[in-house]
Amino acid sequence: MKKEILIIPAAGKATRMMPLSSSMSKAMIPVAGQPILSHIIESTKDYVDSVVVVTGRLTDIDNFLDKKKYKNVTSIEQYPDMNGPLGAIYTGIHSLPLEAIENSNITIWLGDTLINNPDDIKDIFNKSGK
Repeated sequence: MKKEILIIPAAGKATRMMPLSSSMSKAMIPVAGQPILSHIIESTKDYVDSVVVVTGRLTDIDNFLDKKKYKNVTSIEQYPDMNGPLGAIYTGIHSLPLEAIENSNITIWLGDTLINNPDDIKDIFNKSGK
């Protein structure tokens, strides 16, 4: 059975969220007492084998991940010459070994997107073969 890899682009500057995002990544904005990123990781942990979070200029995501010590969650900083969501996705995919790319289902989940219906989350991953 193919492994499930989740790539979370979370490197954006969130200029439309200023001034809140001047010192905080958009994925770290708290919703219901925890960062958006935490909601994403927690709601998908039963469906994915590994998570790659693509970060940006701020260190808050890395600090958060270091503190939480999620199993099978890593981060990588977006390549500086790659802008926008496509650059973050490219960075995330290219951080994986070729074997993982060839033998996995890869799902992209934007770092500012919440889905709060567990059945919808389950459907996303069931459609990809798990």
